[in-house]
Amino acid sequence: MSVFLDINRSDEHGPPAFTLVELLVVIAIIAVLAAMLLPALSRAKAATQATQCRGNLRQLGVSVRLYVDDFGAYPMRGQASGWADQLDAYLHRNTMHRTAPGGFIVKTGVFECPSQRFRAGDLQDYAGSYGYNDLGFWPSVLSPDKPQGLGGYGFSSLSVFPFLPTGRPTRESDVVEPSDMLGLGDGFLKYRSGHIVVSSGLSRDAFTLGEREDNRRTAEQRHGARLNVVFCDGHVNALGLRPLFFDKTDESLRRWNADHQPHRERLP
Repeated sequence: MSVFLDINRSDEHGPPAFTLVELLVVIAIIAVLAAMLLPALSRAKAATQATQCRGNLRQLGVSVRLYVDDFGAYPMRGQASGWADQLDAYLHRNTMHRTAPGGFIVKTGVFECPSQRFRAGDLQDYAGSYGYNDLGFWPSVLSPDKPQGLGGYGFSSLSVFPFLPTGRPTRESDVVEPSDMLGLGDGFLKYRSGHIVVSSGLSRDAFTLGEREDNRRTAEQRHGARLNVVFCDGHVNALGLRPLFFDKTDESLRRWNADHQPHRERLP
């Protein structure tokens, strides 16, 4: 009879609840699993963003190719509409814009890298996240020279206005090796001071025009210290900061220049 009564009592009150210790153990296990999964989820998100960025650049590269087919030359940055606006007609979509903090109007859609992060007060460029290799490997402003970038820029001996459009765009025939000539990429400039700054340009060893904040960390965070670029033949690649901005090998230098020469005399 006593056994029968005990069984009934167990059925009436149900199974025993978790103790506090057991509950804390379960919470600890969940926390450990979350800590293990979050880095993997972050890497997956970064990989997805990098893939989307490469897709954006591939579309921009195709639009540049179509522009060159029509005009026999590359877009000039010095024109009033800017290089980015000159590509709109080839993207088969309405131009999209957004208002950034500070009231800046910037292009979105394929012009916006999903990995770009801005801080309060950052200057955001109208052309979006990507830079155009309009100047190539910049020479000194004291040495006027034939421009080697895609934007039709030349160099004036006038100290007041050192950078002036030449009035002649870079022709398709000027680019000796399209498969090894940088066209567009995640927008950063490397100044001769060693600073890397966010920009709508893509260039290295530029003449330092005043002190700039070092944004190398920003560049390193874009795609895990790799920047996506599209070459003049339309293929997309991811290059590290060192081969893109700091290496002084002929291979690294010549990819900036239309004549496919390293122009080592321009090194600082």
